[in-house]
Amino acid sequence: MTTKTNSPVGGAKTKKGKEDAVVQLRIRVRAYENKILDASVKQIIDTALRYDAKIVGPIPLPTEIKKYTVNRASFVFKNAREQFEIRIHKRVIDILNPNPKTIEALTSLSLPSGVDKFILGKKQHMMQCFLDDGQVVPTTVISAGPIIVTQMKSPDVDGYTAVQVAFEEQKESRATKAHLGHIKSAKSSDNTVEGEGAFKHLREFRDIEEMATGDRITVSAFAKGDIVTVSGISKGKGFQGVVKRHGFHGGPRSHGQKHSEREPGSIGGGLRNKVPKGMRMGGRTGSDRITVRNLEIIGVDVENNQLLIKGAIPGRRGTLVEIIG
Repeated sequence: MTTKTNSPVGGAKTKKGKEDAVVQLRIRVRAYENKILDASVKQIIDTALRYDAKIVGPIPLPTEIKKYTVNRASFVFKNAREQFEIRIHKRVIDILNPNPKTIEALTSLSLPSGVDKFILGKKQHMMQCFLDDGQVVPTTVISAGPIIVTQMKSPDVDGYTAVQVAFEEQKESRATKAHLGHIKSAKSSDNTVEGEGAFKHLREFRDIEEMATGDRITVSAFAKGDIVTVSGISKGKGFQGVVKRHGFHGGPRSHGQKHSEREPGSIGGGLRNKVPKGMRMGGRTGSDRITVRNLEIIGVDVENNQLLIKGAIPGRRGTLVEIIG
């Protein structure tokens, strides 16, 4: 959210014919989802009306659309391209003649962010689950949390807003001195940080302010039916040829071809003196960060710290995954 004050911008005339200057506070709100944007706008308007401020808006602005094309599973089908777009919705709110109390209340607002809940976990295995209507769905079991907040990052100190969390305790003898010093400083600032003093994983989640050092997050923050986004590292397949990596059909099986069934074929020709950039060839496959969106939580097991998520999740068993709701 950005604010801009313009003074004067015209106004009402008094009895003497003079024009009073009007101070205008302009607030621009941007969000990826209309639900979050509407909630933020409503919170701003309610706060301004509480202090008897005059409001113009909200005025909708043109939606900014960014389109991307990503190659998906090209080792299976060479034309497997997925196109998606990101929409940024915008609103403008003008507040006329705000008093100091209005400005103070608006600057101290805690607007909702795009991340409502999050947790770290490890992929366990897949199984089948029966829904209430008898439908069978593939399900991935994730051992998630608990995670502990070890640091809060602010724009004044770090230049951005984020929360740092730790997951999976380990022996102090297996951690570096830098890691131990970081956890020790977090404990000294807030004695609520528990654990052995060392953790295997530290991760950050941006644009989150409503937390404090030492807070614990468990699977109880999620509920059945929640839609989440899961990110993880896919399985590493090592060096693979063009048939598996890019979906090449290989060479012909006749006309004197003896050992060319899985060969890439020509990589140049004519007057070329170098291999063109982007030429599809054999190489390392897998071990990429993959994000899967719009996955549904089928069940939550609070006692065993497990989440049941509908569908497949990237990675092998034991892969660290980030779950964002």
